[in-house]
Amino acid sequence: MVATQLDLKIEQGADFAFTVKYIDDAGAPINLTDYTAKMKIRPSKDSDLLLAEYTTTNSKIVITGATGTVAVREIAANTLLYNWVAGVYDLVLIPSALAPTQRAVRILEGNVVMSREVSL
Repeated sequence: MVATQLDLKIEQGADFAFTVKYIDDAGAPINLTDYTAKMKIRPSKDSDLLLAEYTTTNSKIVITGATGTVAVREIAANTLLYNWVAGVYDLVLIPSALAPTQRAVRILEGNVVMSREVSL
């Protein structure tokens, strides 16, 4: 499956959140039980600089297994600290050792623009 292109906008100093549902070609949700996820924002695809990181480990991504739902969220206090303007990201789902026949898959990718807060 090819990653879906979805551009994101983060408003500095405001909560940032979005939810996606991972579905198969027939539109049925894919069970993500025992999966983890990670999403990283970098200035460009070839950059080593990390602008932001969201994972199931740091609780900024929550997966609802049977429904195939992946929720990404960041609180306003943290987006207030973002001092960059634009970047790129991808969202990767990683199966656990309990699902050895599954493979990691990039479900989303795109550009990220940050709208800088004026009322700091």
